[in-house]
Amino acid sequence: MLLKYPELYRYGQKSKSFNVRSFWVWIADSLFHSLVIYFFCVGFFGEDYTLADGTEAGLWFQSTLIYTMVIVVVTFKAILITDTWTLYSLIATYGSMLAWFAFVPLYVAIGPSIGVGEGTCYS
Repeated sequence: MLLKYPELYRYGQKSKSFNVRSFWVWIADSLFHSLVIYFFCVGFFGEDYTLADGTEAGLWFQSTLIYTMVIVVVTFKAILITDTWTLYSLIATYGSMLAWFAFVPLYVAIGPSIGVGEGTCYS
C-alpha cells in the first residue's frame, strides 16, 4: 500500500497529527479530566458517604465511583475521536463500558464479603 499510495503516509511523516505538542495537549487534557472527576467526587460526598444503616462507605466506595467515572470519560473520549466505525470498534467501546456496568453490581455485592478494601489506606 505504501508504494501504491505514498501520499497517504505523508501526513504522518510530516508529524502533523502526532507530535510533541499534541502529546502534551493530551496529557494536559487528561490531567484536567482527572482533577474534575476527583474534585467532583470529593465535593459531592465530602470526607465520606454515610450508608442507610449509619456506617461509612469508605475509600472503597469512593474509589469504585471514581474508577467508574474514569471508564465513562475515557470511553466517551474514544467515541468522540473515532473517525471510522467498524463492528470491532463498536464492540470495544460500547462493550467495554457495558461489561464494566455489568461487573460493578457483582463487585459491590461480593467485594466486601471477601475482604476487598480491608486494611488498605485506612488510619
